[in-house]
Amino acid sequence: MQDGPVEDERHVDLERCRRIRWIAWIIKNGDASDHVPVFPQERGREDSWVLWLYGEEYAVILWRRRDYYLLKTAFMVKPHKKQEFERDWQKHRGQKG
Repeated sequence: MQDGPVEDERHVDLERCRRIRWIAWIIKNGDASDHVPVFPQERGREDSWVLWLYGEEYAVILWRRRDYYLLKTAFMVKPHKKQEFERDWQKHRGQKG
């Protein structure tokens, strides 16, 4: 689990590494728990879904394929991303209700 925009200059992100076991729990408990909302990520043509453990500011992003989901990434949510997730989550909740 690395961080940084340039592949050759990336460094190991120990905070991401410490949370790697959270990924399976979040996937198993997404939408079944009030603590892990699931909503589509409105970005480009990819069919991506966010599973957001908002109490811990941690997110798992999945790509939806025809018959399965594929793990895209998981990361600590920074303030600018939190605002984006809040907007997408509220929009999705409005469409469901």
